[in-house]
Amino acid sequence: MANTCTILDILNNDYFAKNLLTYILSINDLDNFSLSCKAAYRSVSMTKNILVLRRRKFCTTLVVSDKEKQRQVLSTGRIRTLYLNDDSVKIEKKFFESLQPDEMDMIDEVHFRIEDQRKSKLTKKFDDYAIKIAKIIDDYFEMFPNAKILNFMDSFNNHPSGFPLAVIRHLKSHKIRVITNVNINSIIRFYSDKNSKKNNFFTNLPNLEEFGFCIDKRKQQNLTLNEFKQFEPFVEYLSKRPNITCTFYKTTVLYHTPENKAMLQILLKHKLNIKVDHRLSWQYLSLLKDFGLHTSFDFNRIKHFNYTYTPNSAINRMLPKLPYLKSMSFFFPTALHDDPPQTRGGRIDRSVLENEWPLQNLRDCHFLEEMCIVSEIAVRNKDDYNFLPFPLYVLIRHVIENLPQSVTKLTIIANEKLTTKMSHAIRCSLPNLKELTLWNMKIRKDDILDKLKSLEFLHVNIPINFRIPSSVKYLIVEHDLKECKCLDRDEKPYKHDIENKLLFSKYPHFMLITQDHNTPIKVFYKNKYEKYRYQDVIRTFRENMDLFMLPI
Repeated sequence: MANTCTILDILNNDYFAKNLLTYILSINDLDNFSLSCKAAYRSVSMTKNILVLRRRKFCTTLVVSDKEKQRQVLSTGRIRTLYLNDDSVKIEKKFFESLQPDEMDMIDEVHFRIEDQRKSKLTKKFDDYAIKIAKIIDDYFEMFPNAKILNFMDSFNNHPSGFPLAVIRHLKSHKIRVITNVNINSIIRFYSDKNSKKNNFFTNLPNLEEFGFCIDKRKQQNLTLNEFKQFEPFVEYLSKRPNITCTFYKTTVLYHTPENKAMLQILLKHKLNIKVDHRLSWQYLSLLKDFGLHTSFDFNRIKHFNYTYTPNSAINRMLPKLPYLKSMSFFFPTALHDDPPQTRGGRIDRSVLENEWPLQNLRDCHFLEEMCIVSEIAVRNKDDYNFLPFPLYVLIRHVIENLPQSVTKLTIIANEKLTTKMSHAIRCSLPNLKELTLWNMKIRKDDILDKLKSLEFLHVNIPINFRIPSSVKYLIVEHDLKECKCLDRDEKPYKHDIENKLLFSKYPHFMLITQDHNTPIKVFYKNKYEKYRYQDVIRTFRENMDLFMLPI
């Protein structure tokens, strides 16, 4: 029998095991069942180990109804339903307290959606519920030691929350640093209510750094210009909080519209510290060019820019007006035209590239810290070719060679080979590089990263068939386990991952993080106090991937 432990060891129940065997009618059935038990045993032995952590994303929907005393149904799943009564809150609290401490530590994001199911909405205003709901959310942040993100959308059906502004005003948890997926339509409805209070939303949130918007994707329509004018008072309120970055990702469905240009105009008029969808970059550039004619516009407030590549664009002429950029992305679409030109082959004359797409002014953005270079094909996993005027690897290297030395974080998402020339460009252009993410990149030389002496953080999704620089203190590998052939590999499967065996001697601390429907994350680190550093990195990376998945 092809297993290292008996069926009885798996089932741990003689009676059940003997009766089950009566349903097995052949040697093949028995052998298949044995293999299934073996896999189950390995899975159980893995999850029991203290170095293997389970990461689940819990989504809570708070139902507000006419009957507050609705009965809570006990469950252990990640999709949670909560009612606005003490019994329901106690049941939910008891469930989360039953989780293992390590699983509680893994939770850095609270998904909390409010669903209004009242039939009569005239008896009580939503402000009457807001204080109690805010207290529940504050308690959630106290339950989870590492929670810092409040997401007003469930991650299951992508349904946005109702009436979030009324609740945000009463939040008091100092742990909240990010509030995201606040539905713009709900803000418009809130401001149209004459009785609602329309100020002091963030008075009790001194550590809030980011505020993100969304639209209801089920409606599949853009906001009208009139709706944006109704939304403008809240934008004006945000303009008085320059320390908060406002993200407007995924707030448009159709992007080549006059309404979108009007939206950007409203945002820029109030000089917000904003992050907008990369699909709007052409309109963004056009507006900045128009604003450049007016000396009163303060370009110094612009800290983030997501740019979609097009040759002969105005990006190089505009960069001198954006000296305080902190982060930037270059997105390379599959093709720029319906009938795309043939990519140049053979030896590339660099002077032609520099004339057609100059970027030398990028070097003068001395406050730039983060750069993300993205290929549409790599993000969408398309079996396609890049129909760009130049080979993609040449364009990537061109961007890197024009980066300022202030860049400390570089992300490359592309189905390209990390060549010696590209590695040399990274080393020479970015002597202060500390964080590097290589996604879908192919590495053929084992010493290709050796000369990146300042590198402290590395994030990859490829097999470790290359040497990790000794300066790297934190390593994230998103890649399936690749087993060796040791006889005792079933005892601690993660220990017998071929890649892990090569790295355990270098890194004293290790975690294997299993995720629902996702590739496990292997984390190696030298400083035990940086255990959960991966959380911000993975969240930001996933956010970027989701953003660039949107059709261009």
